[in-house]
Amino acid sequence: MNAAGWRTHAIGGVALVGVIAGGVVVGVLPELDRNEVQRELNEERARLLADRDVALQEQRAMREELVAVQDLGAGWAAQRDQRGTLNAGMARLASIATERGVRLDSLSAGDASRTQLFDVTPIEADGVGAFEACALFMSDVIERMPNVTIDSFELRGDARTGDGGFSMRLAWFSDSAEGAD
Repeated sequence: MNAAGWRTHAIGGVALVGVIAGGVVVGVLPELDRNEVQRELNEERARLLADRDVALQEQRAMREELVAVQDLGAGWAAQRDQRGTLNAGMARLASIATERGVRLDSLSAGDASRTQLFDVTPIEADGVGAFEACALFMSDVIERMPNVTIDSFELRGDARTGDGGFSMRLAWFSDSAEGAD
């Protein structure tokens, strides 16, 4: 091959390499960039879907908690209406004691203190009975009087005779208009 042919082939080779390089730049690289962008978009979409699923689970849990709180509030209101005033509640305490075979020696209510949501009236009770009956009385008060909490409870017993006694301080939670009775 002569020198002129060699130059022609070299120019043709360079032109061919230029065309191939141009094709890569114009056709292949943008496709690679698109694939990278698509991959990033797919990752972002998957992350957003996972975040959405977590948010939906949290929303469902909050709805369930709200329903539970509403049910609790409705139940407490119904129980409050059913049990009536503080005096009726104290009579209920005496009734529970009688059911358990416990004798109340004293049952007295203090002055109510007002909070933002309700009044809290302290109640003190002392009594005697079989040790087991006194313990069951405390359990019944907790179970059957949801608007009453036991602040303190002292249980005494004689292992030889099975006799017992107790002293307890309760808190009666009521609506403002209810606690004053």
